[in-house]
Amino acid sequence: MKKNIFLIMLAIIILCVAIACGDNETTSTSSSSSSIGLGSEITVTSGTVGFDMRYVPAGSFAMGSSNIGGNAAPEHQVTLTRNFWMMETEVTYAVWTNVTQWAVANGYIFANAGLQGNGSGNDNDPLEPVTDINWNDAIVWCNALSEKMGLTPVYTYGGNVIRNSMDSNHQITSNAVFNYDTGGYRLPTEAEWEYASRYKDGVSWTPGDYASGATNTNVEATAAVGWYMTGDSHPVGEKAPNALGINDMSGNVFEWCWDRYDVSYYNGGSRTDPTGSVSGPLRIWRGGCWDTSENTLQCAYRNMADHASGGSDQTGFRVVRNY
Repeated sequence: MKKNIFLIMLAIIILCVAIACGDNETTSTSSSSSSIGLGSEITVTSGTVGFDMRYVPAGSFAMGSSNIGGNAAPEHQVTLTRNFWMMETEVTYAVWTNVTQWAVANGYIFANAGLQGNGSGNDNDPLEPVTDINWNDAIVWCNALSEKMGLTPVYTYGGNVIRNSMDSNHQITSNAVFNYDTGGYRLPTEAEWEYASRYKDGVSWTPGDYASGATNTNVEATAAVGWYMTGDSHPVGEKAPNALGINDMSGNVFEWCWDRYDVSYYNGGSRTDPTGSVSGPLRIWRGGCWDTSENTLQCAYRNMADHASGGSDQTGFRVVRNY
């Protein structure tokens, strides 16, 4: 009898530990050093799914590209003062669904359910990126992921966490307050996105008119790192990563960034931890997609869409968080 009671108690303890470990983070490095640096990686587990994040050190770089011109010019020196972790791939449909199901059960409301890849009959892999979500959905999802992982959400309005991305909540989402330093999950700023896409070693950088991780501007070098003009989206992580070990920054799906778009922002905006224009209905997309030409995969290429209605089968996102 005592043995049976012991076994029952042991099973309960194991179950409790398993439940407690359902959402967690573990950190590893690819080098023999235990310190955080290039190659360092966090694995985030949410229930039965997870994703990896790569360490991005703070620093300065020349943002923009005179070779691209237009709204990617002028080139200008930008300094990022915070180290951060960036998701190794775009948010997959599996991870999106896991967090969204938890979120809805805990009072969150989403305008869009999201698609698995671009929604074609070929997209039967849950490792396809989630698409057809607008910017509002993305920031609300980031808040949900933060709360699910026991972190303080980044996006608030009037001191309250934003948990509703519906059009009826547009006034609140469009005026979201972005707190860099809560430690929660968030969209990258446009500068963070370009910085991570072009990073090599903190001294040399991938040129702005190259795809992320590419060694040239030719078709072969671009195709090695990104999906484009394929007629269909693809599971994440199938192309070569950039120097930080981050995949799909060029191609597969466009990625939402935090910043509002202003065509003249590069001429006079902040040069330290820039966060974009203070007004305007358009938010930044970066990275190109499966259905666009190779020029959209260029690291410094800029695109934009309305944050409430701009979701499409070409658009997804990835998350970052401060280190």
